[in-house]
Amino acid sequence: DVGDEVVFERCRAVELTARRVEGELITELIEIERRKAYLTDGHRCLAAYGRGVHRWDRLSARSRRGLCRLSVRDGRVVDRLLDGRIGVPQAHLLGRLFEMPRVGQFVVLFLDMFLDWAAMLDYADFEEQIRTWRLLVDQDGSDPERAHRQRSLRIGMSDHQYTAQMNGPAIDG
Repeated sequence: DVGDEVVFERCRAVELTARRVEGELITELIEIERRKAYLTDGHRCLAAYGRGVHRWDRLSARSRRGLCRLSVRDGRVVDRLLDGRIGVPQAHLLGRLFEMPRVGQFVVLFLDMFLDWAAMLDYADFEEQIRTWRLLVDQDGSDPERAHRQRSLRIGMSDHQYTAQMNGPAIDG
């Protein structure tokens, strides 16, 4: 019978191994993407390859594809995985963030901050910080022209009060 500390240490060692293995997997996937090797099996992209060959769910496939693309631009996320300094779910969230059309282009600019958050926050808090950042960067949503077209202001007056109602894009607020 082993003590609790031994069990905790084993658990920590397995978690660090899982992080390292994910970093190694991403490194190999980058090479598959570079070669476009998935095309020989008829897969249209790296995510489809992962779903078809390795039976990944859609979220994992998209996360890993984004993480590969991010890592080609800046390898620090994979380095942190290999060192065990960030968790697999945090890395996957960054991969999905990089895939987002309207905010992905800014991820590399804020990567230092994201990696600091990933290292010091639990997953729920990290996810909330990322969500808040995304909303700040993409304030007008998917159709900024529509948001601007649909601006409106209505003022109502009576003997004792007035009301004002404004609608418009978040940036105006």
